[in-house]
Formats: sequence, C-alpha cells, structure tokens
Amino acid sequence: MSDPTSALLGQLPPVVELRDIGLSFTLPRGKNLSRTWIRELRTELASRVRLKIAQDRLTLRCDPPVVVDALWPAKNMLFGGADVRFTDARIEAWVSPIDGPGEGLLDFTGEAKKQIVEIIAAGLSGTKMASPGYDPMRDEAALATLEAIADNFRKTPSSGASDVSVADLGDPAAEATLALREPFVHEQNGTGLSVAAGGAIHVEIKGSGNLARIAAGSSNAERVRAANLQSITITSEALSVVQGGSPLVELGCIRIDRGGAVTLSRLRLRGTLEEVAGLESLVRVVAGVVRFAGYEVALDAGIALAAKDPASEASIVPGLVRSKIEEVLAEGVRRLVHEHAEVIPGLDLRDVLAV
Repeated sequence: MSDPTSALLGQLPPVVELRDIGLSFTLPRGKNLSRTWIRELRTELASRVRLKIAQDRLTLRCDPPVVVDALWPAKNMLFGGADVRFTDARIEAWVSPIDGPGEGLLDFTGEAKKQIVEIIAAGLSGTKMASPGYDPMRDEAALATLEAIADNFRKTPSSGASDVSVADLGDPAAEATLALREPFVHEQNGTGLSVAAGGAIHVEIKGSGNLARIAAGSSNAERVRAANLQSITITSEALSVVQGGSPLVELGCIRIDRGGAVTLSRLRLRGTLEEVAGLESLVRVVAGVVRFAGYEVALDAGIALAAKDPASEASIVPGLVRSKIEEVLAEGVRRLVHEHAEVIPGLDLRDVLAV
C-alpha cells in the first residue's frame, strides 16, 4: 500500500512545486504545558503555535512566546520556538532571558536551549529527518516519517505535569506555499488571470474548531466539518488580471470568507488603470496645492506637502476596480462550489462554506 503523502504529491500537476506546508493552532492563556519543581512552561497570553515544513527546514514558532517560569534565582525565560535544519540536521532552540525586577538573577538560557535540543533530537532519533540532507519534498513516505517522530515523543518519559489536552488546541489553520514552474494564463473574451512562473502563492485555510474534534473524525468529510472552515486567504505577488495579455491589476491578497464573500486587501493597478489612477492622484495633488495656497503656503512647499498627504492618493479608481473584481470573484467562487459541491465523498461543500 502506497504512503498517502506519495499519493498526495502525485496528484499535483507536474508544473506545480510545493515549497512548504504547515499547521497552526491557538493555545489559550494560562495553560501549563509542563510543570516541574524547578520550572513551569506556560502561556501568559493566548499563543499561536505554528509548525511548518519546508525543503530546507522544520520550524516551530510560538507567538507570543511561551513563558518559562524558573525557580529563583534563575531568570525567567521566553521560549519562541525551534528549528531543525535539514542540510546538516542541526537543531536550534530560541530561548531568551526576561530582564527586570522579580524575574530572577542568573541566566540559564544556555542550559534551557540544550535541554530543548536534546528533547527534539530524541524525537527525531532513528528517522530520516535526523540524517543530514533530508528533503521532505522528496520523501515518498513523509507521513510515515512524521508518525515515527510522533511515536518517539509518545515513548519519551514526561518531563513534567501538563494541563493541556488536544481539546485546548483551537482555531486550526492549514497553509501551503506553491509555485508554478511555467507561466499560466487563462483568458476569456480577452480578459483573464495570469500567474507568473516561479512566483510563490501562499494559501491559508482557517477554521474555528479544535484539533480534538478534527482528529476524532472517522472520514475526511467529518474532519472537514469539524474544522468549521471560516476563510481561505491567498497571498501572492504572481497573480494578475490581464487583458489582451497585458496586466491590468496585480492581486496581492485575496480572502474568501465563509458565505462566499471575497475581499481584496491588497492590489496594484497596472497599465491603463494605473495611468487613470495616476491622473486622479495628480488632480488630488493640485487640489491640495490650492488648499495650502489658501493658508499662504509657498508653492514649492505646498506641492511637497500635497504630494505627501495621504488624501492625495487615488481612491476612486482603485475602489471601483476592487469592488468589481470582488464581485466577479465572489460569483466565481459560488459557481465553483456549486458545480463541485460533492467533490469530497459524503460532504456538501455548499454547507461547509455556507455558499
């Protein structure tokens, strides 16, 4: 039986390159991850934990960092995450001391880093990821590798009491960064979408469930429902609306919310639209110069002030363009979901996305 990872990567078109894949969740505030008589590892604020695998490394990040409350006179510390560098299998832990009254006197960050590195090394021991030169994108049994790592951690004796359970891990999100090895252009009636070759496309899917309910699902359909999808965000510098082969608008960030609403939070006008927006800005600058002249501001100074004034930036043209593109994309999303509503067996995407 083939590994699911191999099957997944095999489904990607040859022109698509997977650059990284990740998972994140939120740890509530006030949770003890590990407690011993000499230290306590806890969240003083809700912390977003991100785990990402790229071709060159595995990264773990906690934002904001988790507090290491050490036994006095040791200084308290902040644990921000760790990296496993695949080229040489080197492990780095990100720990920093907290300075200030009541935070302790002696700096034990070096010892803390050493202990964290040893824990991670024990988890990787005996797996492909422990060997220099590991490439997760070429590991046809990547899921088996991750399962072996998880099994190592399960076998590792606990280093302290914890009040964190899988049910505490909320607001899950999955993300991936893709790139096309070849340029892609799709036009209909002279207008369409273009994706530049080599440009990164980052996709993040956010939910509002918790990992316990997701893990308890007995099928993909049940797990998707448990995730309670809220939004899909696409960020890229490679996406453009084109007309006659020429770029009109660069789409920097697109968010599709539950219910089908589409929001363009970042775009850049190009070609004719850029010229029209520039004309609008020019008119606004001239109006600003006239306004400053009314306050007896010198012409040169008035021009400089008007040019820097945020009110001089074009807003009407970009606003109209943004509104039209959002409208078209929202309709496209609705049609796509309805046409492929049952692509996942046992699941109706119309219900999942409330479209």
